[in-house]
Amino acid sequence: MKIKHGLASLLFWLLLLTMSVLCGCNSNDKKQMSVKEPVIKQPDKPLPIKIMVPPELGFKIVGYMLDSRDSSEVAEKKFAQCNVVVYACAQLLTNNVVKVIYPEVLKSLIRRAHRNHSKAFLGISGDPYEFKKMTKDVGDRSKAIHHIMQLVRQYGADGVDLDWEFPTIREKTDKPFTAFAKQLGDSCHVNGRYYFSCAVAPGVNKVHKRASAIEKELLTGPWVDWFNVMIYDDYSDDKPYVQHSKVAYNSFYYWLRVRKMSKNKCVLGMPIYGRPSGIPQEGHVLTFKTILKEGGNAYSDSAVIKTSKPISAKDTSKHYTIYYDGINTVKKKTRGAMKYGGGIMFWELGQDTDDKHSLITAALNEASTHQNNSKH
Repeated sequence: MKIKHGLASLLFWLLLLTMSVLCGCNSNDKKQMSVKEPVIKQPDKPLPIKIMVPPELGFKIVGYMLDSRDSSEVAEKKFAQCNVVVYACAQLLTNNVVKVIYPEVLKSLIRRAHRNHSKAFLGISGDPYEFKKMTKDVGDRSKAIHHIMQLVRQYGADGVDLDWEFPTIREKTDKPFTAFAKQLGDSCHVNGRYYFSCAVAPGVNKVHKRASAIEKELLTGPWVDWFNVMIYDDYSDDKPYVQHSKVAYNSFYYWLRVRKMSKNKCVLGMPIYGRPSGIPQEGHVLTFKTILKEGGNAYSDSAVIKTSKPISAKDTSKHYTIYYDGINTVKKKTRGAMKYGGGIMFWELGQDTDDKHSLITAALNEASTHQNNSKH
């Protein structure tokens, strides 16, 4: 009986130990099963990209400034008078590279424009051959646009102005220009961040065929916010008495009536300089402020300029007539632009006076008067 009792006792303790081990294993399994799996955080979703037109600026007053000009040459009030100031221009170089030749001038221009609550645009220009070569290939277009947008962000500009002078149907650059402008416009319009404008020919003089290269879909579509119509340089080296900027009415008729450009996109360009006609242009094109210093009348549209040497080998006279837009003409054009178009543009800020004869001041005063009268 003692042996049986001892054997039974041993079997009991072995059974108890086995159950303990089994329970321990189950307990550990349960603990392992109860451990929560780590939560893998999903990456933040990128902001949705929308191609949309930036806020309308209303009646636009656009002023270009030469990239080679010392910013200090332009009075502070000019930056306040214009609601858009364009740096003219960054250059399209070989290999689809776009370069700012005078970065300090661009920085100063943007800083002064923003200080006066105006928009600052990066102008893009260059050799027509480089534009022609670049725009033929979609990869080259993308590379150039990448450089442009990189510069816009780097310097803190508010938009881009394209000044390709000029695409033509004859050279078959009309469709490449359209493709490039559409792609650049979309890049500017991502989430409505940047503006995009284009400088175009007047369409009524010797560069009429160049204007026809601007296709209808660009004029009526959403890609280009407005067009700065360069209504000047209608001159002749041979034919006298040609006023180089007196084609505003015909130019507006061409773009608005014939080509169906939207009213708010048609910006009337005016020169702050004069040109002769019937003689060589080199050395005889003068800024408005120089014309006044030489005795010209601020309210007239022409002046006789005296020279120290003969005009040319054929023309031994020492004087010539220069043609420009005086204060009265600028006021008249401003009224026309307010009635039929979407703004006015000036080339170029450093050529204006800073006194009572300022053409930009005359335009602003006329615009203000016209607005006040329209309210009554």
